[in-house]
Amino acid sequence: MNFVYMSISAAFMILAIIGLRKLLINKVPHLVFEFLWILVLVRLYIPYDFATDHNFYNLLYGIRGKLAETDIFNIDFKNYYIDRTFVEFVTMSSFKYLFTLVWIVVGLMVFSYFWHDYISAKKIWKNAVPATATEQVQNLLQKKGLNNKFDVRESKEISMPMAYGVLHPTIILPAGFDTNKTIVFEAVILHEYMHLKYHHPFLQHIIVLILCVNWFNPLIWMIYRYIGRDMEISCDMHVLDQIGSNNRESYALSLLEMASNKGKDMTFYNGFTKHLVRERTVAIMKYKKTSIKAAIFSVLLPVVVFLLFGTSDNYVFGDEIEAGEMEVVIVEAPELPNYREIFVPFSELEPYLVKNDAQTIDELKLNEFKTLIPLEEGLTEELHVNTEVAMYQYSGTLQLVDADLEKENFVSYYSGSLYRK
Repeated sequence: MNFVYMSISAAFMILAIIGLRKLLINKVPHLVFEFLWILVLVRLYIPYDFATDHNFYNLLYGIRGKLAETDIFNIDFKNYYIDRTFVEFVTMSSFKYLFTLVWIVVGLMVFSYFWHDYISAKKIWKNAVPATATEQVQNLLQKKGLNNKFDVRESKEISMPMAYGVLHPTIILPAGFDTNKTIVFEAVILHEYMHLKYHHPFLQHIIVLILCVNWFNPLIWMIYRYIGRDMEISCDMHVLDQIGSNNRESYALSLLEMASNKGKDMTFYNGFTKHLVRERTVAIMKYKKTSIKAAIFSVLLPVVVFLLFGTSDNYVFGDEIEAGEMEVVIVEAPELPNYREIFVPFSELEPYLVKNDAQTIDELKLNEFKTLIPLEEGLTEELHVNTEVAMYQYSGTLQLVDADLEKENFVSYYSGSLYRK
């Protein structure tokens, strides 16, 4: 499993998840979409090779094969495949060296951008002091039966509450944060708590590292965009689980009030961002307890997505064999005749006639005549064909040029000429 293939597979998964998100948003728990994004990260960085017969990639190869067989787009069935050209290109030494150089240089530039953001975020955390509302926060979490192990600080450098930290998870409140507005206060604290409970800061760090490595894949940047949305909405849904659906309107108003504050969005903080307020408000107002039907569907959806897009195709590239990624085992074939004789009605031969080449009534040229041969009979190099055309008998020997293995037969292709007796 090579790096480029893993990145391409992840790109297809991203497109599929974005499509599902458009169709199913507010119909299934947003936690499902977070889990689907994690599956993309698994596909990106865990080099497993779990091949199946039925997945999206085999479907693409099947369609490609049918197009080549029917020659709709003038693709030669035997010699030319788009994927072969692509593989040969990306395995060229000059391409590898150039790509590696550009990959490292741009990757370091992307990393430096996020590193500056990381240093700024850590500076805010270091300069923050224990919050005066710490006791109120702890009492709220205790009342809701939630773990109150997280630190609570306040800072003059921010205008909105934020969740920060992997090793030292912390809720940071702006200095002078009004705790008298009970509804707003509870909404803010519970929202930031959910970010820490579900390890969103850690996930953000992972995504940033992935962007630094896979910066060349534009669809990887879509993860950065969408996973932030789904983390925020997921936290909103968890808060509503705590305060009840009857408080949807007040929670939505709290969201609007906090989002109206002017503040800089930072990569390594989670908070009440002013962006995506409309999407989050709609999700809040449509909130309802997950039904059994939706719960079952939510479990099955990631499984289906993984089987379709997270598994590998069973198509073997030549370079995989050359690189030693695939083991070739040569098994001695049983003794079989090297020819097979059949009589074929002319109607079955006519689609394979080479009509553009020079030919006389004495000769019929055939190109890649397709026939099925049972597995037990084995492949034959030569096919002796007899047919009848307009009361004349034709016969000749065709040579094997290609073959595909199906469950019970060889799909064999023969080319050659038949001559009138």
